[in-house]
Amino acid sequence: KEDGSVPKVWRVHCGALERAAAMTNWDYVEAIDRFQRVLEAMGATALLRERGVKDGDFVRVGEHEFEYFADENVYTAMAISDGYID
Repeated sequence: KEDGSVPKVWRVHCGALERAAAMTNWDYVEAIDRFQRVLEAMGATALLRERGVKDGDFVRVGEHEFEYFADENVYTAMAISDGYID
């Protein structure tokens, strides 16, 4: 992370979310955006926030891992992750 801290890795255990992650085509930003909405709808996002997830931490669902950004949409988050914007 930019602040020098080491990002945490959070693991989400939920059969339905793991199936959704397995069916997501992670090559398409629209599919990732949809998966984010599924996480939100099933309460996983709120639970992660309650437990202390921070921007730049990694979230693992099934075999898939992604970088968490609380206040950004998936397009902005990907641009930040790829270094296009600060």
